[in-house]
Amino acid sequence: MTNRNRRARWLAVAVIALALLAAVAWRQRPEALRIGSAQSTVAKTAIPESQSRAATTTPARGNDASASGSKDKDASATCYRDYRQNLRDYRDRLGPARNADEAVDQLFLDSLASFGSGDAFDAFGRGYRAARARWPNDLELSWLGLGHCGKDCDYDAEVRHLLSVDPDNAAAWMVAMSAARRDHDEAGFAYALQRAASAKIYDSRMGVVFLHARTMFASVPVPDSCLTPQSLADLRGDVGREPTNDDRIDIMAFAMEAAIGMPALSGMAKCIPRPATPLPDAQRRQCNALLSRVAQGDTLAEQAIAVTGLLKLETDPARLVQLRERYRQLQWLQTVSFGKPLPEHYATRVWSQGEVATMQAIATERGLWPPPPDWLPDDARSRALITGEPPPP
Repeated sequence: MTNRNRRARWLAVAVIALALLAAVAWRQRPEALRIGSAQSTVAKTAIPESQSRAATTTPARGNDASASGSKDKDASATCYRDYRQNLRDYRDRLGPARNADEAVDQLFLDSLASFGSGDAFDAFGRGYRAARARWPNDLELSWLGLGHCGKDCDYDAEVRHLLSVDPDNAAAWMVAMSAARRDHDEAGFAYALQRAASAKIYDSRMGVVFLHARTMFASVPVPDSCLTPQSLADLRGDVGREPTNDDRIDIMAFAMEAAIGMPALSGMAKCIPRPATPLPDAQRRQCNALLSRVAQGDTLAEQAIAVTGLLKLETDPARLVQLRERYRQLQWLQTVSFGKPLPEHYATRVWSQGEVATMQAIATERGLWPPPPDWLPDDARSRALITGEPPPP
């Protein structure tokens, strides 16, 4: 394998997180609780409870839209500057990391407080590798270090290290599958697929960033410059209820997870057969076994991708009926809107109970589950997977 410069990917997702932090994550409107994957949802933030109760009115808007926009921009810049300073101040108080968990938290703080310098990505990558050298068997440092492997990093060595510390995890072997596929290494892909299909566990590591970030954000105060009356009134209208401090912490941590979490789902791509590239029988069986495990994952992304692949691999009529109905239910969860209010502790529920389980529970509470028996998605290809008809050209 050759080195992988992940700078472009990391910068793209880091901008999401830092744009969120620039206004302490508010004013991202997802139509209340629009159902979607935890890895792609950009959520809103909330405010400390004591502050939110004090702001009960919305200031009148000025007649000059341009002046109002400039004022909002200046306010966001001030909020970003002050919040980043609070992150730095908190980081300075921590001192040297005493264990791997503290090292992960401090690396998150470094990335948020110092983002913007020319060599930021590579500097963070060196930080992860230095921490991993100190705690070589830590899973979080190994997974996160792989995601921060830039121009001065041997990606091949990072993958080998990950496999050495997480050898029984199918998700780690899916990383190796993806790397081998990009390198056109058929033998390497075949071996990684075999190991993934027979691995003892499947743990995508999704949610680990959320848990670390939530603890961290709970300790960093929000500056007064981020608590303007207009922002608070807008946020209250977005969530459809009086927000709490837990909302703010949950949603900011959710955004961190979406920005830098590293799912290994791309490794499954070759397991979804195409007419021009049929799978050998042995690999077909292994892919079926692997996709069946991933289909039990906690997130909508895992289940939707895996069930799509299983529909193209399965030949048993009874099993196909079950898979088609399951795929229809997942499509329903992707398209249904829950409306307001935003459920309390939504992000925490996602990463403790599972995203799909949380969606189903909320949909049930609001009379939106199960989906209507005659419902089909608008997308023609998705409908074809459900009905069993030939897909459109």
